[in-house]
Amino acid sequence: MLLSPADYDYLALQGVPRDSVVLQKMSPKELSRLHKVINDTRTGGNPQSRADAVRGVLAELEGNQRWENANPGRLWDEGKYPALGKADR
Repeated sequence: MLLSPADYDYLALQGVPRDSVVLQKMSPKELSRLHKVINDTRTGGNPQSRADAVRGVLAELEGNQRWENANPGRLWDEGKYPALGKADR
């Protein structure tokens, strides 16, 4: 699942509008991860923990986007998968 209307409402209360650049540039996998953090039952009863977790994920994903912008044609996590993109010789 990507972000739900309730997720967007929560993010807006946290100062992250629906049309923010960071949200617009997220992949479906990243949006799904953000949805899970927003709706995590472990932080649902503690608004501060929930807000901290969401801010942490947003900061991480925004940092990844900045890295990719500074390194055109490369993905921030390409080192995690060294076999990808290499042709058999």
